[in-house]
Amino acid sequence: MTGDGQHVNHERKDGLVRAIADLRQAEARLARRRQASRSLSELDLSAVRIVVDVANEGRELTPTEIAETLQVSSASITAVLRRLEDAGFAELRANPADRRSKFVVATDVGRSLNDPVADSVTRAAVDLTEGERMVVSRFLRRVTEEIDAALQPELSRG
Repeated sequence: MTGDGQHVNHERKDGLVRAIADLRQAEARLARRRQASRSLSELDLSAVRIVVDVANEGRELTPTEIAETLQVSSASITAVLRRLEDAGFAELRANPADRRSKFVVATDVGRSLNDPVADSVTRAAVDLTEGERMVVSRFLRRVTEEIDAALQPELSRG
């Protein structure tokens, strides 16, 4: 590859890195706005989103499954679920197949939470072709995997 080709490739990569940095800043602004307007943390809101998404698929989750998905301890998820119940976003119900187990169920209030990020992504993706959506999806999954891999040593330390 010539020096000019490397320069163009470097500019494209820098533009992509800049775009992701801008996205992360927008997410941080959104998280600050959510926390200012509610008593729930970003972790709490993530748990609600997981419960609602899974409920929309016709499934239910246990507290352990939510903790595993969010990569938090059982003690942390217990506190999260207590806050969600207190705020009226979710409730714990006995598992009919195993009374020792509980399911976390979104309430109507929890289901009505508007996710502006999902709405924004839907609006932004409307003009993309199916092929473009696949490329972007694959790229974002790869970025997520890289971030998770970079955080893994930190997560395993506790």
